[in-house]
Amino acid sequence: MYKKLGKTSLLDLTRILIESAPALFAEFESCPRNRDGTVTLSQSLAQRIDYVLVQDSVKSHFAKLREEDDKIHKEAHRRLKIERLHKEGLDRLECYAREQGLERTEANAKAVDEWINRVYHIWQPNAVDAAIKALRDRLTWVKAETPQSEPQELLPNGEPRLALGTTPSRKHSIEQLRDLDQRQRGR
Repeated sequence: MYKKLGKTSLLDLTRILIESAPALFAEFESCPRNRDGTVTLSQSLAQRIDYVLVQDSVKSHFAKLREEDDKIHKEAHRRLKIERLHKEGLDRLECYAREQGLERTEANAKAVDEWINRVYHIWQPNAVDAAIKALRDRLTWVKAETPQSEPQELLPNGEPRLALGTTPSRKHSIEQLRDLDQRQRGR
């Protein structure tokens, strides 16, 4: 007939009633005690106590579910953060290849990966920066080719001749501007 009343210890029953239903606890305490330590309850009181016990059980169950749900959300958030940092770390490595000439080789990737896993344990931009700094001499880099510039012609006074199409400015000398003007007019 009762869902929780006969299955709850007297100690737990007392604690639950004190926390959840103090008035009901006072009524429970006024009930006569038997020689064997049991309490004789009226049917009405027993039903009300059982209702409080069921509500407490439901509340406890939902609290456990909420706690588990919070753990799941925290773990999912942690994993998403790690994935985002990993992507940002790979983007940073790509930046080194694109902007500073780090060769895109398996050996370079393996060296950086091993260093990060050993020291930082998580790929992230600052870990890539530290790995590049620590491994700079062991990594391979693309040799920057210097563009072959045409030999610059000099004017009789030793100044460089301005290229055709140069916009005249105050930083150019009078001799440079005269030479540029003559060449543009075809003289």
